[in-house]
Amino acid sequence: GGAGGSGDVGVQASASTTPAATAAVQQQSSVWVWGCSAIGLTPRDEMTDLYVDYPRPQPLPTFCDTTIVSVCFSPSLYLVLTRNNNGNHVLYSWGGQSSLGLFLGTGFVRELPLPANVKDIPGKILNIYSGKHYAFVQVEDAGVLAMYSWGAFDNGQRMIGAVPKGDALVAVRPRKVVGIPREAKIVSVGCGEHHTVVVTDGGEVFASGRNNYGQLGIDVPSTLVPLAVPQFGSNIALSSDNDKDKAIMAACGGYHSAVVTDKGIVYSWGNGLSGQLGHGDEESVYAPQVIGALSNLKVVYVACGRAHMACVVDTGDVLTWGDGGSGQLGHGDYAYLTQPTFVQALRSSGAYMVACGPLSTGVVTLSHDVWAWGQHSTKTQNVPELMVNGEVGIDMITLGSHNGAAWKGDLPELAIRAREIVAHRSVCSSPNEFKWLLANKQLSDVTVAFHCDTLSAAVHQLPGHKIFLALGSPVIHRQLTSNEHRHGDSCDVINLGSVPYPGIAQVLMEFLYCGDWGSDFERQLEELLVKP
Repeated sequence: GGAGGSGDVGVQASASTTPAATAAVQQQSSVWVWGCSAIGLTPRDEMTDLYVDYPRPQPLPTFCDTTIVSVCFSPSLYLVLTRNNNGNHVLYSWGGQSSLGLFLGTGFVRELPLPANVKDIPGKILNIYSGKHYAFVQVEDAGVLAMYSWGAFDNGQRMIGAVPKGDALVAVRPRKVVGIPREAKIVSVGCGEHHTVVVTDGGEVFASGRNNYGQLGIDVPSTLVPLAVPQFGSNIALSSDNDKDKAIMAACGGYHSAVVTDKGIVYSWGNGLSGQLGHGDEESVYAPQVIGALSNLKVVYVACGRAHMACVVDTGDVLTWGDGGSGQLGHGDYAYLTQPTFVQALRSSGAYMVACGPLSTGVVTLSHDVWAWGQHSTKTQNVPELMVNGEVGIDMITLGSHNGAAWKGDLPELAIRAREIVAHRSVCSSPNEFKWLLANKQLSDVTVAFHCDTLSAAVHQLPGHKIFLALGSPVIHRQLTSNEHRHGDSCDVINLGSVPYPGIAQVLMEFLYCGDWGSDFERQLEELLVKP
């Protein structure tokens, strides 16, 4: 049986819910779920031993009046991290089927149809990640960062190293991750079916698990502990001046992997038999390789399904490629694509984050609309479908197997970064818009000061906007944050050094507001800026 209907309403109630109760739950709930399987709404039906299907989003009553930190849906494991009124983080888990060996971190090898508290993790939980049959949590304990994992352990994807034979609790209880440098902070985790890829704050990439299609990006058959992927971090030089490429985000599909760098470059590797690597063919790749079709775009977010990929670029557009057999590419057909292709239904939509289930894709836009397609619910949809409209105020989405969840709450740093970049480009995407901003001085929140070599020593000024300047240049971002940190108040002036002509400074600003930037430009700007 099913509940809900159709249309682009915010959320819909099940048939057994009264209108008054529905309105109260909708107003208070922070998480909405849809689809089939154990999505946390009801236990199995006693007569049929099946779960109720919900084709449209339903508010999850467990999390009414609750601040959500993160939500993860994987094929049969569901996690919600919350923050209570005391500022403490509380983790809930449910799903799982003991016959498949799926474990919930709650200490029980059994199915849990409704959310239950996970208590056996020391320290404050900062973030959560989940793969097909396993999960990770990042914690802070006495000022020290650590990662713990639980679940299936047959290929090393949990990154916990070798364990004693016959350890019956290896899958049930969370175990500490080993092999990551102690001083490193993990900023992104990609979980596949049997492998994991993580990114540290230093831009390094580590991988662990099975490597039968080259999905680890390193030359080993498999590994129980994370090993560094040599193309990233301090080991890769993309230009003659040794400018380093820095990874910021990882994503994993069934047997393939992807990484985004701080310059918006995307690498992919592993199984390419469905075209999911985006290299224009169906070949597997055993080391990270740049997706050339994206070279003229700046990617801000990436996600992997079982055999497809999706990304969001700084213009708020969405591209997909790979296996389209379940409509998960969103192009109105079921074709396979070997190169990234714009989803036309979402052109200029203002999307800033994307999520993939095994056979589905979904995005959230700047206006808080939630779109999903593929096998994300009880049906197959080959074009984007509006699941939750902007009035609800959704911030993030996650997709499992034939189900999904959307929530409002804390944004992870990568999503904040992506949203700011897309918002920047959506407001100021052309020279005409830049000139309009420059002419409306009341919108300025910082002054850009400089002097000219060819003119008098008088200081010249232009109205500026911190968000555009900071997003346009990491150098200016550092100057702004350094000044504000040092003086304890807002930075009101950005000081440029000497420029040949007044017009140079305006051209420089237009480039930052509306264009792209590279290492040569950054180096010149570093020399131009007066150090605070």
